[in-house]
Amino acid sequence: MTTDTSDLSRVVQRARQKRAAAEQPTLELDSLFKGFSASETGGESNPWLRTRVRPDGGSTAFGPVQITGTLFNDFHTRHPELFKGHEDFVQKFQSQNELFKRFGNEPELPGYHPRYDYGGAGDYANDTDFQSSYNEVARRIMEQRMRNRGVWPVPATEAGVRAAAGKWIGHEPDRGYMQRMLQSLGLTE
Repeated sequence: MTTDTSDLSRVVQRARQKRAAAEQPTLELDSLFKGFSASETGGESNPWLRTRVRPDGGSTAFGPVQITGTLFNDFHTRHPELFKGHEDFVQKFQSQNELFKRFGNEPELPGYHPRYDYGGAGDYANDTDFQSSYNEVARRIMEQRMRNRGVWPVPATEAGVRAAAGKWIGHEPDRGYMQRMLQSLGLTE
């Protein structure tokens, strides 16, 4: 039996890459959450708000790491284990999300209240139980999303953070987003 040397070379190269990756420092989940919070709502006096950004098609992003209703519901459907012990929070988040969708940028609608519009605080901005559950569930979603997209663990490098940020927000992060994130993680000079 003969072994193709190019196949053997590829196996050796992959083994070296895996070993190098294993030796590289990675970000803890709490650090990643802190970085995303700094990038998403770090400039706000209170991070418990609906996004101020009004993209075409709208956005229901809410809280320190700006979780959208679509992302939340997708993970709730595909990974219900991530929400175990937070059933009351799930109900609150989903009902608030519906109000965001209905009243965002729609001040003429009956029942409108500015707390559901862009930049509004929603119903639970001062609810510490809600905030605690949001922070826990957000970390779980974040880790699972990074795993699903092949960037977990996240290397503690600019390239690693850029890849994770792109996977979190769904597109290449802009310069300001990256600067805030890298600075919060202590990865800038």
